[in-house]
Amino acid sequence: MYGQGLTRGRTAKLWHRCFYNQACAVLFNINSSVIDTDFLWIYLMNEYDRLRELASGNNQPNLNAGMILDYKVQVPVLSEQNKITDYYFKEKDKIISLKKQAEDLRSHLEITLTNSIFNR
Repeated sequence: MYGQGLTRGRTAKLWHRCFYNQACAVLFNINSSVIDTDFLWIYLMNEYDRLRELASGNNQPNLNAGMILDYKVQVPVLSEQNKITDYYFKEKDKIISLKKQAEDLRSHLEITLTNSIFNR
């Protein structure tokens, strides 16, 4: 809800009950027949800059519960939400796979270069 760094406006989806402090706004009892929680999470992650712009205050701009409650979310029909979330997670999996491939190639290159330099 507040912070000058990257924290204000960040979102997270929790999979278990937890404790939290006054610096967090918690969305709960979401009607799953209207909005998919994964869709809402993805949507809000992409609203990061807009959420930060809502903050007010002189020294340290803050969000508050009223700002979050009044924040408008564009909600397509559930079938469209499901398509969006499926696409998001498939692309995220591809990114993770490509990052692993890049790291594996980097490691292989490092070993190959080291061997070619020191094992002439």
